[in-house]
Amino acid sequence: MHRTRIWLVIGMLAPSGAAAQSHPLARVSWLVGCWERTVQNRRAVERWYAPRRSMMLGTSQSIRDGVARETEQLRLVTYGDTLVYDAHPASQARTQFRAREVGATRLVFANPDHDFPQQISYTLVAPDSLVAVVEGDRAGRRPPQTFQFRRAECGDVDMSPSLRARAELEALYGDLDRADEQAFTARYDWFGAYAAPGYAYVRWALPGSEVTVTDPAALRDIGQRIGTSLAQLRPRAPRYAALMERVRAAGDTAEVLVSGRLSYRFTDDAGRFGTAGREHERGTVERWIDSWVRHNGAWRLVRTWVFSDEVFMDGRVIVRDGRPLAAEPR
Repeated sequence: MHRTRIWLVIGMLAPSGAAAQSHPLARVSWLVGCWERTVQNRRAVERWYAPRRSMMLGTSQSIRDGVARETEQLRLVTYGDTLVYDAHPASQARTQFRAREVGATRLVFANPDHDFPQQISYTLVAPDSLVAVVEGDRAGRRPPQTFQFRRAECGDVDMSPSLRARAELEALYGDLDRADEQAFTARYDWFGAYAAPGYAYVRWALPGSEVTVTDPAALRDIGQRIGTSLAQLRPRAPRYAALMERVRAAGDTAEVLVSGRLSYRFTDDAGRFGTAGREHERGTVERWIDSWVRHNGAWRLVRTWVFSDEVFMDGRVIVRDGRPLAAEPR
């Protein structure tokens, strides 16, 4: 595996209350903010955004002589009760580290299968000071490395165009999350709400087959039809999350790679999917690319390309890109 460059820093905005402490992501919500480390002409700057449901997004930059040299996309994700640190440096494979310790002043992640590092630990020594230790070399040639960070004002942190666009668009995708949980298929209205003149929603149904292109008005009709169909299942406990996987920006334009996951529970009273009266979990996972343009200070959607669509039930994929499948584990 490739070596992963990691600059992880921890702030001190401790959550309160027993309920907050019980959730692993809530226990590290003090990570939100900007932190930096400076050595001679090089700065390592990391920024974490407020957590949304089971995920917390971050970015890291290495800046030398005032120019951003390296960028890393970061995530903290919960899988059940386990907190996972997900690092994706530019031009490298994504690497995950599972939490071994999550405390009020100490955080430890580990991945014994990684070449370097295999463990990352952080100790909060003061409200604005952190000591991070990166260690564990499978080849046994690299000693532990210690780094000291200090809290920084986010307004003083220079961001690349992609990082700045990501920060600005994050709130819009947060609106998408909330809208679709409140009303099924509200995401189609969301596309229309941010659509620029001439916007097109493009869906590739199957590899090599026809492409469906619709405008905002047609999208709303599609959403209403899907909503009517779903209502027959009497779905409960809907959950929707849109993850900005990648952002590429230049000037007043940006492209965002997005994955959206909708899940809900329902009772199969009629026995359409097996034993009558059994409860199921069902949902969809879509991946798409949004093209944005900033006009008069506001981001507007130019085009949406949906290139992957899966339907799952009870943890197994049953439809992929419109084609029914034998159930596959998900």
